[in-house]
Amino acid sequence: MTVAIISEAGHPIGILQAVLRENARSNGGFRRIGLTAVLITASIGLLVGTSCSPRQNAGKPNMQTITVDDNTLLALILARPRSDEYVMPGDWFTYLDVNPNDPNEVREFFQELRRSGAMDYPPYTVVAPQTRFCSFDPIDPNNLIGVERTKKYIREELKIKGYDASELIDRLFERNKKSVRLSLESSRADGYVVDYEGEYAKYFKEGGGGLKRWYRDHPTAIGWTGISLPAYDPETGIILVYKDTAIGHYGGGGLYIYRYESGELKEIASVALWNT
Repeated sequence: MTVAIISEAGHPIGILQAVLRENARSNGGFRRIGLTAVLITASIGLLVGTSCSPRQNAGKPNMQTITVDDNTLLALILARPRSDEYVMPGDWFTYLDVNPNDPNEVREFFQELRRSGAMDYPPYTVVAPQTRFCSFDPIDPNNLIGVERTKKYIREELKIKGYDASELIDRLFERNKKSVRLSLESSRADGYVVDYEGEYAKYFKEGGGGLKRWYRDHPTAIGWTGISLPAYDPETGIILVYKDTAIGHYGGGGLYIYRYESGELKEIASVALWNT
């Protein structure tokens, strides 16, 4: 798989043999999501997702209870940084019938993309309008044995110094027993659009054209994201949420834990649950 890195002016900086993974970044203290390109050989399989080895520093707890609504938290979690570079999945060119090895063809394509206004905003992810939570037993989602086994795995993997996340994990499962419709507003400027009207989901229905049609119609919509309702501890500002993202034919999902303080969100740990 290749990754195209394109400057704001539309000039290709390079084509990399790479693997994409969702990577947490902090910009001025605010939670931001970015794509990190990691060089690998062509023989190595693609790994997408976050590390199963969470960071161990939870920081100091808040001194007072802080109330914050779901949409504020979800907006911070989903937001992407503005950048003067585009990092796109390499098979993106294939869907658009652009030869990634021809610098002139790539440059012309991005110049046209810029003229069309598609690059006025950063690349964005499309968010499923219904909340999504990791499915541990698709045959019987109420299988208590499967749920408890998964909780045990998460408790063992999700280590936060000075904080017992067991109660927050239980709260996350309780809040996401059923899928509900999001009420979060889309924000192209922040890099996410909630697909309330099914404009993007239609591509995966019979005769919808699949990813090729998706990328031709929306060339800067780089992926599809599902997210759960967050579980929030107002006394410490700690948040737990499930999120998965698919980019092209590859994807991964897991649990992310953040600290919310003074309007800012910082990732402090994560556990990968699956990847393809």
